[in-house]
Amino acid sequence: MQDNIEAPLAVSHTLALPGEATPFGLIKKLLFVSLAAAIILASTILVFSASVETPGNVGYQKAMLALINRQFPEAISSFAKLQTSYPAMSDKITLPYAEALLGHADNLRKNDPKQAIVLLRKALQLDPRSVRAHFQLGLVLTSQKDYVAAIESYQKAIALNPKFPDTFFNLGFVYAVSKNYAKAEEMYDQAIALKPDYLDEALFNLAIIQDKQNKKEQSLANLKKALTVNPKNQSVQNYLKKTQGVSAE
Repeated sequence: MQDNIEAPLAVSHTLALPGEATPFGLIKKLLFVSLAAAIILASTILVFSASVETPGNVGYQKAMLALINRQFPEAISSFAKLQTSYPAMSDKITLPYAEALLGHADNLRKNDPKQAIVLLRKALQLDPRSVRAHFQLGLVLTSQKDYVAAIESYQKAIALNPKFPDTFFNLGFVYAVSKNYAKAEEMYDQAIALKPDYLDEALFNLAIIQDKQNKKEQSLANLKKALTVNPKNQSVQNYLKKTQGVSAE
């Protein structure tokens, strides 16, 4: 029976593995900051390009306008046509094309994860250094229980940005459900060292993993730390009572 390990952090809410009610993470902020920056950039380019008569300019404006309006399928279609018809524009459209693919993949993540994976892999072909694309791909692969591929995606995200705690947190979850508890403990330690907004949740998961490895004293200490951070964390309270009850027997 699987312990109540908190679910991986998602872009807009937590993934249902096993429950919905877990904390929001920094990836939510990262997504909207990134998308806002892309929209500002797109608006600037759109104004500038409107006065420049070049081959493909009308199609480019159409694609960028669709991206600004979050009409991701339309933007993807327009960028794909530009890529085919005007190869010389490839450098210009690469990043906004990838943004459109990421936005559409996020919208499909829950209802059509297989298509979301296709879109994310395409985005990574365009922008292999996109931390967000690697992170989102790891998230969807985790939901599909493709843990080997999810680990690979999260590791790539970490290589590109080792200061982002959500990736370590989610990778810890994948190792935990794969029963690689030593690696899970290592990942949760890394997440905690980066002091995320959801520190109590990371400490709770670490405590569970340590308990599974029979590190009772360390587990108990981290449960108490988690309650110090957030005295209202019901999951920690319940697990601590269970742990102390077993110890008393």
